[in-house]
Amino acid sequence: MIWLTLGYFVSYIPYAMLVKALTSGALPGVPESVNGGVLLPAAALGQLAVMPVFLGLSGRWREMRARGVLGRHVLPVGGRETWAAGFFTALIIGTTTLNFTFTGASILLMLILMRGGVLVLSPVIDTIRRRRIASSSWVALGFSLLAIGMSLADVNDYRLTIAAGLSVAVYLAGYTGRFEIMSRVAKKGKAEVDRRYFAEEHATSAVVQVLLLAVAALLGQPELRQGFTVFLGSTEAAYAFAIGVAYEVLFVFGTLIYLDRREYTWCVPANRAASLMSGVVASYGLVWLVALPAPGSGQLIALVFIVCAVAALSQPTVAVWWRTRRPKAEAGLLLFVCGGNTCRSPMAAALARARLASAGAASALRVSSAGLTVARRGAPMTNAARSALVELGVRRRDVRAHRSRPVTAQLCHASDAIYCMTSAQRDAVLSMAPGTADRTFCLDAAGDIPDPIGQPADAYRRCARRIQSAVTVRLGERLGAGFLAAGGGVPDAAS
Repeated sequence: MIWLTLGYFVSYIPYAMLVKALTSGALPGVPESVNGGVLLPAAALGQLAVMPVFLGLSGRWREMRARGVLGRHVLPVGGRETWAAGFFTALIIGTTTLNFTFTGASILLMLILMRGGVLVLSPVIDTIRRRRIASSSWVALGFSLLAIGMSLADVNDYRLTIAAGLSVAVYLAGYTGRFEIMSRVAKKGKAEVDRRYFAEEHATSAVVQVLLLAVAALLGQPELRQGFTVFLGSTEAAYAFAIGVAYEVLFVFGTLIYLDRREYTWCVPANRAASLMSGVVASYGLVWLVALPAPGSGQLIALVFIVCAVAALSQPTVAVWWRTRRPKAEAGLLLFVCGGNTCRSPMAAALARARLASAGAASALRVSSAGLTVARRGAPMTNAARSALVELGVRRRDVRAHRSRPVTAQLCHASDAIYCMTSAQRDAVLSMAPGTADRTFCLDAAGDIPDPIGQPADAYRRCARRIQSAVTVRLGERLGAGFLAAGGGVPDAAS
């Protein structure tokens, strides 16, 4: 993520500078300013031209769904949902460029309005999608909003026209649609799904943007019609084309940031902080190069808040890094995860403890359990689950001791291995604690272990036996073949 945000920061600077300089008439060989609507077609064509080059050279086009031609699936076309995402993303791309072209509105002002809107939008989308929001993300969001407030208070004598306001509104509507589709289709920690979404949205958005602008030009929009005709033969068109190329580069970094499995309330401040800092650099770059007006001193104060936001976002990763640097004073922790933490995961934990004890390896590993959807903290294991464990030889006092608790990111990061009952629960854990991807697994590699809650006693017995077999395999993986050879089963009798 550090490299992605750095790439986004670096690539945004030339893009913002080109747009503002071209529309201010401050570029060499440009006698007067260029209207924002006029330059949009050339910028869109620039991105459309370089998009297949990137997908081809990177091999990303192979991730797209293909349509058959002459009996072979060779034409990458994408899916219906990514074409819809491409539509919303095209709105974002077009209005982002347009927002920097309004006279009287600085780069920073428009960045603040756009970034501030998406910052507010991110926790709303997370809440609707029932995605857990880490406390560090809330802190980063607060610092980012403080930076925006400071910047707005410092902007003097700016003019925000009705057209500029409508453009920002369309920009935010685009992000609403894009985030909603991205949440449903991707952003769940499955690399192949995220790669496919990235490639398909990338391709469709560039195509849709050109189509939307062309339709508007055919319907009589004068600036766009000029942009597709007379302007394409001018010297200024090369600069506009370069704007599209620059946006293609930053688009790659920005999309990969949003596709991170963490909540939008984490990803958006990371992205917004990088772009606001690049906006400051771009603004002062234009001051130095072409003598455009400088931002106010409040922008520098806002940068302090941005640095605080970045520090808040980095805190969980730094904490995990620090823990891994310190020597471990106790045995590794195995964490079993299910939904309510009253059936499958406590059964797995109890069977693991019994198996370790009977093999003489009780001190080799620590065992615990937690739930993703705990209805009541401190609830005991269900009676049917207890009975199934007792039938397998687990001691009664061991099953009585369990009390449910919710899983947390801190608990996941402190665990050496996390075993989930289903793939959906594994995705949920990775969304909560993405730094644990290398040690989070489904308990049974053969498939999901279904929840027996509400079913007859036989369903609990079958579930317990399957969990017992899977736990034995997983413990063997952790402790080596010698553990399985020891043959230590759970005790034969309950006590």
